[in-house]
Amino acid sequence: MRQTLISLLDDFRTHAAETAVVQHLGVRRYPATYGDILTIADRFALELIRRSVHFGDRVVLWGANSRWWVGAMFGCIQRGVIAVPLDAAGSPDFARRVLAERDPDLRYVVRELHAEFLAPLQSPGTLLVELTAAQIGRTSATYRFRCARLASGHTLTRGHRVIVKVDKAGRPAPWSPWYREVFSALAAGRLTSGTDRPEGCEEREEGVTADASHRRPAAD
Repeated sequence: MRQTLISLLDDFRTHAAETAVVQHLGVRRYPATYGDILTIADRFALELIRRSVHFGDRVVLWGANSRWWVGAMFGCIQRGVIAVPLDAAGSPDFARRVLAERDPDLRYVVRELHAEFLAPLQSPGTLLVELTAAQIGRTSATYRFRCARLASGHTLTRGHRVIVKVDKAGRPAPWSPWYREVFSALAAGRLTSGTDRPEGCEEREEGVTADASHRRPAAD
């Protein structure tokens, strides 16, 4: 079972000459290899060092899906930086509000990641991904996920991930009432997008985070 996202980079090196992503612009195709992604990730990680971005800091990734976006994400993972992806079609005002937000609930690590593959994933193409809020404790939260074929809905992969909120020192910390409200809304199907808010929730915007650490603190 894969324990950290950064371990994917070893697979990237093994398959450096193979196509990783293809960007479509009009009728043109722009393929990029795993080696290309690695190069972008390394350069982005060096840029984070140059800009004094440290472990646990957050970096907003605002742009269209492309090799550059994927490379930047893995550059953040290399440095232990928390990436906060934004919708490329989002407004500048929304981006400014996210940048101004300093919610500690966006700082977490992965304690457990389990994935069960029910069918071979050979050139799966575009997949349907479902994320479900399963259980929340004092400092931990469990999300279930399912990946299925877009046309048939046939499940290819399913599993769960347990995250633990941590403070700046890396110690487990309790979730805020706001996060619990958002989690409950997601579990009940009342939250369908990153800009929706459940009833009674404060006027906040929720960024989407990517895990940037493989530390495993004890939690409830």
